[in-house]
Amino acid sequence: MDTNLSDAQILALATDFKAVTQDNVEYFQLPGLDITAHDPLVGADVDYYEPEIAGIKRVVLNAVQY
Repeated sequence: MDTNLSDAQILALATDFKAVTQDNVEYFQLPGLDITAHDPLVGADVDYYEPEIAGIKRVVLNAVQY
């Protein structure tokens, strides 16, 4: 995984979330499709996720109600 977070930012997030338990976490899955396409830069087929925008809007609106 690649990130632009610094080590200090990652440690701060870990500290912020240390009190989080399974009981206070909600799981939401964003709808979309698994897509395979040829990437000419790497010369191979690559897999990626194509989000379904309308479905994501529904998930976000439902999540706000929590």
